[in-house]
Amino acid sequence: MADLTLTTELKAVNTILSGIGEQPVTSLPSSYYMATLAQAKLAEVSKAVQTPGLQCNTQPKLKLTPDPVTGMIDFDVLVLGSGMLSVDGTYPSVNVTERDRKLYDIDNQTYVFTQPVYVDIVWLLDFEQLPEVIRQYIMIRATREFQKRWLGSDALDSFTQEEELRAWAAVQRIEMRNFDRTMTYTTPASKILNRRF
Repeated sequence: MADLTLTTELKAVNTILSGIGEQPVTSLPSSYYMATLAQAKLAEVSKAVQTPGLQCNTQPKLKLTPDPVTGMIDFDVLVLGSGMLSVDGTYPSVNVTERDRKLYDIDNQTYVFTQPVYVDIVWLLDFEQLPEVIRQYIMIRATREFQKRWLGSDALDSFTQEEELRAWAAVQRIEMRNFDRTMTYTTPASKILNRRF
């Protein structure tokens, strides 16, 4: 019977440790130095994978209303800060970015907005909030990178690199399947295809 257990952060860290021949730990955070490093590598790779925006961590068309007095959209005031990786304006057609923890209108060079702005926000999700296929990819990639750093074995690296490519292909299949279902909405994939240069 297939294993239906989802990949936990602990399981991912132990997989990373096993990739360099280290013993597993029973809980996180751990006082064991290598487990701390493995957990940090997992977090680093998770952030790198999520930063471009996936279906699971992109919130489309979120309405942001400027402060009635200052006209600014302050992310700290809106409590949108710590987990936000990026923001992109969708309506009205404004070229915005995050600057100094506020929404900034690039074209008009101002923090002041006279009307609400709709944006797509990419969030940094905790490892265990991610779909299983993405957890698997992050775990395999983190294991390969950790292994390469600590062992530098070409033989081991080529084996896990093949696994990583298969896992990434699975992520792409899920993303494209979701993209096909939501063609009317601005997805991360459609943003790449329609990006302004």
